[in-house]
Amino acid sequence: MKTNIFLLLTGLVMSISVQSQTFSLNDSTVKVNDILVKNILFDYNATRILPESFPFLDSLSSFIKVHPKVLFEIGHHTDQRGSATYNMKLSEYRAKMVKTYLVKKGCDQSKIVIKGYGETKPVINLDTIEAMKTSEEKEIAFKLNRRTEFKILKIIE
Repeated sequence: MKTNIFLLLTGLVMSISVQSQTFSLNDSTVKVNDILVKNILFDYNATRILPESFPFLDSLSSFIKVHPKVLFEIGHHTDQRGSATYNMKLSEYRAKMVKTYLVKKGCDQSKIVIKGYGETKPVINLDTIEAMKTSEEKEIAFKLNRRTEFKILKIIE
């Protein structure tokens, strides 16, 4: 099954009927199993969500509350620096922090599952990054690999 990925560029969230199993977020139509990518920012090597992420998370919490029959996954990915074990734990904890934020905003915790992916699914592989000429290019690549994804898992009947 093909998975669609949408980059969300603003914090505005609009919604349509749950029965249709499609949703409208930021002028993109998404459906079950689509992955919504949004860089939720964290301090380097830390789990504190940076305030620049709050507008999007607030919009996402509104969307989740409007659609109580939808089960979501929050998945976090790290870059490839650090050990695989450490990165897996860091990604799991960051996903947990995003869920905690959404629950504090009134979202039903039973409708949100978390998944840490660590460095297992990079957007840009390490060989490609190491071949880049400048440290600025490398840092941008690492930043693309550090991401939080939101997936609509299913409609709960």
